[in-house]
Amino acid sequence: MRKQLPTVIIFGLIISFAPLIVFSVLTKALPAGDIGVAALLAGIAALNALAISRPVWPPKIVNLRTFLLFTLFAVLGFTMGKQDDSWLATWTGAGVGIVIGAIILLLVPIMPFTEQYARAQVPSEEWGSPTFKRINRALSVACGLARTQAAGPAS
Repeated sequence: MRKQLPTVIIFGLIISFAPLIVFSVLTKALPAGDIGVAALLAGIAALNALAISRPVWPPKIVNLRTFLLFTLFAVLGFTMGKQDDSWLATWTGAGVGIVIGAIILLLVPIMPFTEQYARAQVPSEEWGSPTFKRINRALSVACGLARTQAAGPAS
């Protein structure tokens, strides 16, 4: 019989990507000069994802890097002038995807981000197995490549 993912894990993954959705929607809906507002609200969504993910410590890699990235964008958005942040508004949509995809790919040799979610479901004695590591590396590489490709320029 096939084991199904618990609702908690699926909910955790969805919540982890909610800040990206919030940011993406707001950057399209708000004027270019309000990139700081979009980033702040996405940062708050990322902070919520950090707060409700279990276990709380260590924080999930995807949630922590998303929070830090949107915090940086919020600071830049609020400290730059309305004309100066037009480049930020132009490039943050693709930039977020590329940066997040690159971070996912860079962390694969250290700890694939999917491993933290998989550990919630898999017995601890299997965490070091080659199969467990290989599956999580493959999933994280696929996610990282998809994220960077989806964010790249349209042809």
